[in-house]
Amino acid sequence: MIDCANHPSIPAAAVCATCGRPYCEQCLVEVLGQRQCGPCRDRQLAVMQGYAPDPAARPPVWRWYVAFCVLMALMYLAVGALGGVFLAFADQMGPEMSPLEARIQGGIMLGLGLLFTIPYAIAPFLPRARWTWVYHLVLIGFCMSSCACIPIGLPLLLFWTKPETRAWFGYA
Repeated sequence: MIDCANHPSIPAAAVCATCGRPYCEQCLVEVLGQRQCGPCRDRQLAVMQGYAPDPAARPPVWRWYVAFCVLMALMYLAVGALGGVFLAFADQMGPEMSPLEARIQGGIMLGLGLLFTIPYAIAPFLPRARWTWVYHLVLIGFCMSSCACIPIGLPLLLFWTKPETRAWFGYA
């Protein structure tokens, strides 16, 4: 038998409909036909009364973030394609670059372009969870390692760390 999350010596009667943790009869209350624990009930009542952001409501920054991911994936894909051009035309690069230099540079551009395309391309399709909020935050931070991307990344970072965005990903 599973014990109550709040009272380890009392067997759990049911699980909270929101968080799924086990609780005894004393800890569960019914809200809108669902049995919830105290913290989940308080959060739901705060949302219903307008005191807290609705964690189910998609934050406005999400659209910006998806557009950002698409642009970054396309940019890195273009870098990879340019690397392929360098590899394909290495012998015809002219006097400024030897064929060996063109192959090395093309291989690096192709490899890094494809390597960085993948994280940005899959980001909008990841499940909504706490770890993905951190994953997205890392991608935003990584983009700011380039001075050219700071004007895009900094406002995105400021909106990404807002409470409604964090709540949408499961942070209380």
